[in-house]
Amino acid sequence: MLEEKVMIEVRKIAEEQWDHFMTTGIELPNTLTFVHSKSGIAICNPFIDETGRFDVDPVEYYGNDFLESDIVKVVHQKLFDEMMEHIIKNEMEFLCM
Repeated sequence: MLEEKVMIEVRKIAEEQWDHFMTTGIELPNTLTFVHSKSGIAICNPFIDETGRFDVDPVEYYGNDFLESDIVKVVHQKLFDEMMEHIIKNEMEFLCM
């Protein structure tokens, strides 16, 4: 199971992408999608099925297609970078004491 922090961040990105697409009919230039291997459809919001009608658990519904997707990788990298920034900041503060 993905960490709750990861899923919260993925949901934020996914909902922003989906809302923009549903409002304008155009994907954002940097839209993070993945292809659902069973349907062959590009998914920009993994919290809904490929028809856009039903809420789903992305891990259960899309499985590895979701777990190995760019959206998950981007969020993992973002959270890792934030953690490292926090660690470095705290080390610098400690060294300056």
